[in-house]
Amino acid sequence: MREGLSEVGVAPADVDLVLISHGDTDHFIGLHDRRDTLAYVNARYVLHRKLRTARTGADGQADPATFYEEDQRVAQTLAEQIGEHILLVNDDEEIEPGLRGVNAAGHRSAHLAFELESEGRHLLSAEDTFIAPIFVNEQTRGCAANSDPDLGIPTRKALLRRAARVDTVLYAPLFPFPGFVGMTPHENHVAGESAV
Repeated sequence: MREGLSEVGVAPADVDLVLISHGDTDHFIGLHDRRDTLAYVNARYVLHRKLRTARTGADGQADPATFYEEDQRVAQTLAEQIGEHILLVNDDEEIEPGLRGVNAAGHRSAHLAFELESEGRHLLSAEDTFIAPIFVNEQTRGCAANSDPDLGIPTRKALLRRAARVDTVLYAPLFPFPGFVGMTPHENHVAGESAV
């Protein structure tokens, strides 16, 4: 992650906002190095309010429906390091002007997508809501990778409706590169775009 920033001339100290969509280790393990040193010391870390509550529960246990338990030490270390720099948000809450957290529950119960707006155009980053392109057109298909497959279905539908607005592009990082999908509100495929 830091190597990519370096290639575009951004130093870790220049990063002032980090978005954490959900609690799976592969979504935050790069936020500190092997010496457990925080990578982005000047950043605020945005995460779902329920994610913070579950991670720091009184019994010290993670909710298995919310998190993989690949490496609890990594998660605990990160939680301790970013404690003073956390910005907790709820579903569909504005984080900063032009940036909003959007409910994406299903893959994990405390899961956020992020919507960016600039000059009337929108980018909806769906994170792990869409594991594969098939879920765009087969919206009622269950997904074994979801903690709550039944909840994942209405969530995907809601995000697709949101993505079908004018001047909105869906970004699904697990899709083949580059992961951008133009949506249309029509029932059938139109000009190579995916239908909703």
